[in-house]
Amino acid sequence: MSKRESSAAGYIYDPTQDLAFAEVEIATTMNILGMAPNVDTTTIDEIITASRAMHNYTPMDERAAWSDEKRKYRPAADEFMTVESRQLDEHVRHAWYWRNAAKGFQAL
Repeated sequence: MSKRESSAAGYIYDPTQDLAFAEVEIATTMNILGMAPNVDTTTIDEIITASRAMHNYTPMDERAAWSDEKRKYRPAADEFMTVESRQLDEHVRHAWYWRNAAKGFQAL
């Protein structure tokens, strides 16, 4: 039977490992968006704003040229970019949450 790794306090959960992982995830996303990966000096709002600037899509109310009388629709390329942007935003928000959670556990 193998011994589990534990933190310095003797617990199985080690918040420093979670913090390091979340910061790498956030820094990678920032690199993808063309931002400097300074996780400590950047806010989540700045990351989301950069994501929305990179994955720009047309709001539904501006799609009159693509609509008929019965419905408005999104062209395939625009739909793809919308989905990609939402997934990237969701991923970085989760990493940001887990980073802050790990920081909170470190304070205990």
